[in-house]
Order: sequence, then structure tokens, then C-alpha cells
Amino acid sequence: MGVLLANNFSALCIVQDDITAKHGQIMQMDAIYSQAHLTIVALSSQNSESKLPGVSQGSRSPIRAFAKVDPNYGFASIPPQLGELLDSSVYEERGWTFQERLLSKRCLYLTDFQAYFTCSTLSNPIREDGLTEIFGLGEADRPKWPETQNGTWTWEQGFRNYVWLLQRYTTRKLSYEKDIINAFSGLSAILQHRCGGSFIYGLPESIFDVALLWFPGDNSLVRRQNEITGQTFPSWSWAAWKGKVSYLEYYNLSDNTEDYLGYLNFVIHPEISSFHVEDTSGYRLIDRSAMVNFSGQERPRSTLNFAQDSNQSRSYTSRPILHFQTYSATPIGLSLRRQNFQIWVSGTVGFDLVDTESISHGIFLGSMDWPESFCLNSDMELILLFRNISSPDRSGPNSLPSLTGRKPHLNTSFNPYGYRSSRREDSESESDWKWSLFILMLIEWTGDVAERVGIVMMYEADYLKLQPKVKDIQLI
Repeated sequence: MGVLLANNFSALCIVQDDITAKHGQIMQMDAIYSQAHLTIVALSSQNSESKLPGVSQGSRSPIRAFAKVDPNYGFASIPPQLGELLDSSVYEERGWTFQERLLSKRCLYLTDFQAYFTCSTLSNPIREDGLTEIFGLGEADRPKWPETQNGTWTWEQGFRNYVWLLQRYTTRKLSYEKDIINAFSGLSAILQHRCGGSFIYGLPESIFDVALLWFPGDNSLVRRQNEITGQTFPSWSWAAWKGKVSYLEYYNLSDNTEDYLGYLNFVIHPEISSFHVEDTSGYRLIDRSAMVNFSGQERPRSTLNFAQDSNQSRSYTSRPILHFQTYSATPIGLSLRRQNFQIWVSGTVGFDLVDTESISHGIFLGSMDWPESFCLNSDMELILLFRNISSPDRSGPNSLPSLTGRKPHLNTSFNPYGYRSSRREDSESESDWKWSLFILMLIEWTGDVAERVGIVMMYEADYLKLQPKVKDIQLI
């Protein structure tokens, strides 16, 4: 049994000058907080120098101030609800405290007014004055962990919780930006234990291709400055960017439309057979064996041959490189134009992908730190990650052959954003243009490596006009 004292800065909880000890404690955050008997939270603290309210006399306001008006009447102050105090606290702004509160079974919150107690088995907080609050912290305050007989989850179940956690965690602040992945390690360990696989720079290895589809959750996403963080994160990881991160939550990770995400009615299948990561530890294949089985079909082996010589010298070995093979096309003559619409679920403002005649060809979800209109340059390319093939007779001679050899899946029509290409011929029926939605990544090359710019959604006919070719991609 243990009791943990939580404040707003991890420097008091973790030994900072011992790298080995620090790493060991960070990797055990899920066990440390989940197995503690009680976590004491200094909720009113502004920094690590703040005193604990209620410990010494006069360190907090009275629990209930009372003013008597006459012999029969008086006024009593009502302490604020715990949820109100959390919303206005520095504690709720900090990155490290996010997993701390979610993983702790019981918390004792010390405030300038009184103490509050919460337990995972109780619906509402209990106050020091003996009253139980009428309002709990709400269902939206915690992820909806699936209830299963053996305690394990599929990644269809885990993905939604992963998205829920990231959307909230990435809005928080860190004293050291290099801790962006470390402060999430306890929660990623829970997902790793329940769903299988490991994490690579913050992305679940088992659903790595789906995890690449993150985008800005608001207008504040900017690149983390490497000279400040002291650590290099690859552009394809959300950890390399500062601000709220989100996902489109209607992806179905399996062919079973009755599955956990099946009601969303948008089945995607990957176009990349395998990924390899190259960093200071060498080359390694990303293991997606814990991923759901696509129609019982084994994923094809990669046709890429990567050098295994660990002594190979590169000028950019300090930056992790993601190797894979897919279709790529240069968006010649296309520009990004900011739109006023909002992407449903996330509320993210998007860009329209238009040509010189202002005809729309797709939707772009990327950094909002751009002007109202931005012309794509010749160093940029659109690479294919996923497609939603909805009709079995759409794989004719004019369709783009799948690199994975997977047959199209029958799915009912789905048209996100109400997008329809203006290039479609009038003779095409409405059902035709709802098929074959491609999910692409916009990248920008610098020499023989490229960086991620954002996610693009485009229909097959529009992408084919750019004449895509199979290409080896090296993404840093």
C-alpha cells in the first residue's frame, strides 16, 4: 500500500539527474498510480513552492462562512464544486497530472476551501463537511474502458480510448517539451497491456497506419522547436507538434460492420504492406501482428530491401526515418484554400484542395498556421495511405490497383463532409462518386527525405488525374 503526494511539477516526484532511475520510474507510472492506496492532490497549488492548504492553521478559508441576519435567518456560503475547482486549477493544465488522475483509484484533493475525496467506485465526490456532491465529474471526465471477460481489448475498442486520451492530453502544458511522450507513458502502458503491441514515438505499433492519420484538433498546432526540446521527434508523430491533436473517429478497423466501430459505416483498408523505422538503434520492422485480421487475409510481405548495416553513415541518422512503399503523385497546379466549414466530430477548420479554376479536388487537414490560400510547390507529393472501396465492381481497368492485393469490400455509401468533386461528369450517378475515397498524406521533400505536412481526403478519379506512381518513401 502506498500514498502519493501529487503537485504540479514532476521534478519533486522523479529523480531528474539520474537517467536510469528516471526512465525506470517513468516506465512504471501506470503501476505506481494504479496500485497506490491514495493519491493526495494539492489542487490549489500554483507551483512546487505552494503550501498544502489545511495543514497549518489559517492556510485556507472557512469551510462554510455564516452570517446571521436576524434570530430566525442567516446566509451560508456554499463551497465550490470539485469540478469547478479542477477546471480553474493549474493542476488540470499540466501534462504529467493527466495520467496521474486517470490512473489513481482514490484521490484526496486539498483546496483553499476544504478537502474532496473521489474513488473509482463512487459516482460523486465526498466533501470534508460530510456531504456528497450532487454533481459528479461526469462521464466525459474519463475514458470508457471496455468491459471484457478476460480484461483484454481489441484495437477497435482501444482506438477510441486512444483518441479520447490524446485529444485531452495534447492540450496540456509541460515544463520540458521533451517529456511529451514520457508524460503519456502510463496511459500508453495500459493500452499496450490490454490491446497488445508496443508504441513507437507515441503511435500504437499494432495500428500504426491508422495512428498516422492524426491532424490538428484546433487552430493552435505548431511544430515543437528541436533546439528547445533537446530531443528530435519525427514529423509523422503527433509528439513533434504542439497543440491539440485529433482523429476522425468514424474509421472502422475491420471488415465486420457490426463491430465496435461498425456503426460508423466507413470501412478503410491499408495500402501499405509494411513499415520500417530507422533510428539510432538501427532498422526494425513495425510489428502489426496484433492488428485485427482483414477478412482472414495475411498482409503481404514488403518488397522493399533495407540495408541492415548498422555502420551505414547518414547525415540525418539523429532523426527517426520511416521507410515504406506506396503510390505518390505531385499535386501540380493545386492550392489550399481555407474553408469556413468544420469537420464533424473534431470541430477542426479544414482547407479545400483546389485547382487554378477554384474547382475542389479534396479536403486537407493539417497545420492551421498557414495563410488563407497556399500554393503547393513541386517538392510536395500526395502519398496513398488508405482507401474506402465500397463497391466490388469498382476495381476495373480505370481503378488504381491495390498494392496489398486485397479485394474491395462491399460497404454502404458514405460521403464525409458532403464533398463531391466538381470534376465529375454529369453522366455519373450519385452512387458512383461516393465510392473509393482515398486517404492521403501530403509530404514535402528535402533531398532524399520528406516531412509530413498533413492529411488529405480525395476521391480516386481526382487522384488518378495526378498520375500516381509507386515510390519508396523516407519520412523523417
